[in-house]
Amino acid sequence: MLDLVQEMQEREVSLDAGTYAFAMHACRATGQWTQCLALLEGLRRVPPPSLFEDEEEDVEYDEDDNPHDLVEEGSLDAVEAEVREVDGPVRLLAYNRAMSCLQRAGQWKLTIDLLDELIAHPTLKPDQKAFTTAMWACEQGGQWERAAELLEDMRYKHRIDTTRQTYLATISACEKAGEHDRAVFLLGRAAKLWLFMDLFDTSGVYHVHQFPLAVARTAIRLASATGAHTNLDNPS
Repeated sequence: MLDLVQEMQEREVSLDAGTYAFAMHACRATGQWTQCLALLEGLRRVPPPSLFEDEEEDVEYDEDDNPHDLVEEGSLDAVEAEVREVDGPVRLLAYNRAMSCLQRAGQWKLTIDLLDELIAHPTLKPDQKAFTTAMWACEQGGQWERAAELLEDMRYKHRIDTTRQTYLATISACEKAGEHDRAVFLLGRAAKLWLFMDLFDTSGVYHVHQFPLAVARTAIRLASATGAHTNLDNPS
């Protein structure tokens, strides 16, 4: 797939956002993060789709087949907006796949940079997937402050629901950085949001075996602070 895309680029064949997104999926599967960045640069140069691109080339239409006549007067802008609405999610998918590819390759700074690019983008907006990937990148890079900032911005500034994974990434980043009190606070808040229903049972015993090591340590601290018992063993 990547060879085919490269050949199409060399022959100056126009590629759409969907083709780039598909190729980035192949990059993610094979760990080719540098190739993924090259594809993303190509995607950035792809203009948004237009209903009447041919008109820019001065193509003359007969009155009987003019595409404008096929659309009710006054609705052209609405139809054009619908076309762009289809393109937007595909471009966002491509960005998410690029971020995932970079994060898997340990390129945490580049991953966070792509989230910042999405946040500043005039038409695209980051989603849960983008924030989650960026927070795990923060955890990789020891950027606990940025992870905590993104968690708050995601919830309050961008109005996107936080998830179990966003809290896991941020708690792990704080725990590894020695920010134990903040990690305990975040785990407690996540539990109140019912994101960790498997953390403790009806008798108040904390079960930490299913969590990443850093988060498990935070859970033990939270259990100690609340006077609860902790179960460290896997259930049989």
